[in-house]
Amino acid sequence: KGETKLKIKHLLIAVILIAFGVFMYDNIMASSGGITGRTQKPGATPGCTCHGSSATPTVFAGITGPSSMKFGDTATFVLKIKGGPLSAAGTNIASSAGNLILSASETFLQRLPEGGSFELTHTSPKAPNPDTVRFTFRYIAPNTPNTTVTLYANGNSVDLSGGTSGDSWNFAANKTISITT
Repeated sequence: KGETKLKIKHLLIAVILIAFGVFMYDNIMASSGGITGRTQKPGATPGCTCHGSSATPTVFAGITGPSSMKFGDTATFVLKIKGGPLSAAGTNIASSAGNLILSASETFLQRLPEGGSFELTHTSPKAPNPDTVRFTFRYIAPNTPNTTVTLYANGNSVDLSGGTSGDSWNFAANKTISITT
């Protein structure tokens, strides 16, 4: 009877350790290949909190592109990340309306479903050139004239040590776009 209890106890411990290992592996690998739902978009879980508990002001993330678009038009935008350890960088980009799409010139972004729409995130950490990482993406304005939409993003500056300590991140200022006729 005692031997059976010991075997069950060892089996239970082994199952718990394996489950924990699978959980940790999945979380570590998911982030290196991008993650969505981490911008300041309402309803998101804001921040790259695996890489630090709060935003770091020494990391700059900013979205450049037009501030006005005609409804249904497509435009190119660039997210720039600078500062922090910046051996490489990652991102998550979201929009309040319209569609984020990939740019043919950008191989480090992927489009993933998130909460009924699509967001962009990195496929793997992207190296700086020379001191800035740039992610180029396209945006299709909604077919709703006389509205304002918002693009949200964050920038994750990493040291490529294989862990998350030593990494830093920050939000980009929200980019508002007036949709016209």
